Amino acid sequence: MQDKENRKHIFALADAKVPVLINLRDPIGRLKHGINHGWYKSNQWIYEINQHKEALDRVTYGGQDKPHLDLLESVLKNKNIGNISIWEYHQTIQEIRNASSIHYLDMQEIVGKRTFDTMTQLSQEFRFPLPKEEDRKFYESKINNQYRYLLPIIFRVNEEIKILVEQSTYNIEFILGLNLSSSIVGGFLAINDYNKNELLNHTFSILQDNMDIISQLNLDSLGLQIKILADKKQSQEIAYQANHSNLKNDLQQYLFALKEKIQSIETNKVTESQVLEYLKEHKDLRKIYQTYFEKEFVHIKQVRPDIVESWKYYQEFERMCAELD
Repeated sequence: MQDKENRKHIFALADAKVPVLINLRDPIGRLKHGINHGWYKSNQWIYEINQHKEALDRVTYGGQDKPHLDLLESVLKNKNIGNISIWEYHQTIQEIRNASSIHYLDMQEIVGKRTFDTMTQLSQEFRFPLPKEEDRKFYESKINNQYRYLLPIIFRVNEEIKILVEQSTYNIEFILGLNLSSSIVGGFLAINDYNKNELLNHTFSILQDNMDIISQLNLDSLGLQIKILADKKQSQEIAYQANHSNLKNDLQQYLFALKEKIQSIETNKVTESQVLEYLKEHKDLRKIYQTYFEKEFVHIKQVRPDIVESWKYYQEFERMCAELD
């Protein structure tokens, strides 16, 4: 309730006539995403080099270790994966009294290689900064992927040597907003704000002049899209540790464990079909979602029926409701 009141207050402050852009997604796909999304299990970012199990135990799904369809009820109770107000499209546009126009953007327009061109077009229509060509890779990458809560992390070899593990698709410098172009809003990717400063303090020297540990220690990356970096000034000490300690073996064992964790995350994801089947079997829950969608999708169906018609699983949901009710 407090969030709704805050939303109304913010909208009331808009005293100029402005266009409004609302991002949409197939609601059944959005439910699937919410279940698979997970959240941080802890705010720990730094681990000892042999703490492989702890370093991978970073994701929770409503108190469980893998996605589960019972989370569909949590949405209604404002727990774990958001709340049903995320679909308050019709109610929201009623609250934006100074909207000069309402525009809808389907999520499929900002996925993968379509994203950069879409953002370029939107920047011209809504007059925000053009995306820059050098940032195209970022726009086309999948930010919320299977590494989301697992990386970045830091392994502490000893008091002097710390090793950074991050995604190879974009680096932590990008994430923390240290060196972003003006067309990107930084500091919002992959990590929350709780321990951002702690993470930054321990990685700054690594970011300034780093070396690739995977190649230096001849590790098998197992096809993982990651980088393992250390401060280049510590190259001799790292080489020594690799020859006189378990450093190389510890890192390789971590990579094996990370590969297994990634495969487990992918294997245990629920599908849209499973969401539909669950709603089919739970009539009361289905009726709540059906009523809510019918109320909140009124304006969308009036002005952008093409978007609603493109939602494969929502169309199946509507047919299912008609047949069962």
